[in-house]
Amino acid sequence: RIYLVTLFRLCNRIQNEMFTMFPYYKANPSGIKSKNYNQKLPTLGIFKASPSMEKDAFENYINTAYKQIYSWLSEGYFPDSNRNRKNKKHPVQAKWDRHNRYFWANFMNTIFSERNTVEFRLHGPTTNKQKIVNWLFICNAILKYAMSNSRKILFSACKISLNDVLDYYTKYGTRGEFLSEYLKAYVQSRKDAFME
Repeated sequence: RIYLVTLFRLCNRIQNEMFTMFPYYKANPSGIKSKNYNQKLPTLGIFKASPSMEKDAFENYINTAYKQIYSWLSEGYFPDSNRNRKNKKHPVQAKWDRHNRYFWANFMNTIFSERNTVEFRLHGPTTNKQKIVNWLFICNAILKYAMSNSRKILFSACKISLNDVLDYYTKYGTRGEFLSEYLKAYVQSRKDAFME
C-alpha cells in the first residue's frame, strides 16, 4: 500500500513536466481526438503527510489514501469482503468501459489484475528503437525512484523534477551517471522540440 500511494503521489507530482515531452494535444485533445486517453491524474485529496506523524497516524494516512485510490479506480466502491485486492473484482467487467484507466499512468492493474503493473500510456506508438528504449528507462526510473524515495515523496513539499527521478541511475556508478545524463538530455530535447 505504501508503494502504491507513493507511486501515485509521484506520478501526480511529475505529470505536468511529463506532458511537456509530448505534443500539446496529449494534454488538450479537443478538436483532434474524440476521447482523451491520456488524462492527468487527479490528486484525490492525497496530499503531503506530516513528518511529525506517529506510526498509527501514518498507517491511517496510507490506508485512507489507498482507499481513495481504490474507490477512484473502482468508480466509487470502497474495498470490502466482496471487492478487494485479493479477489481483484472490478464492478465493471469489460476493461474498456472502466473510465479511470484512461489516464497517462493507468493504475488499474495494480489492484484489479494478477500482473500488478502500471501502464504508462503517454507515449505514442512508435517503431523507433531509440524512443522505445529511452521510454523504457524513463518509466523504470519513475518506478524505482518511488520505491527508494517514499519519505521524500510522501513527507516533503519540495519540488520533484523529472531530472531528480532520472538521477536514480547515478547510484550505478559511471555507466549509471552516463545513462542519467543521456536521458536528461533526451528529455530536454523533446521538451524543446514540442515547445517550438
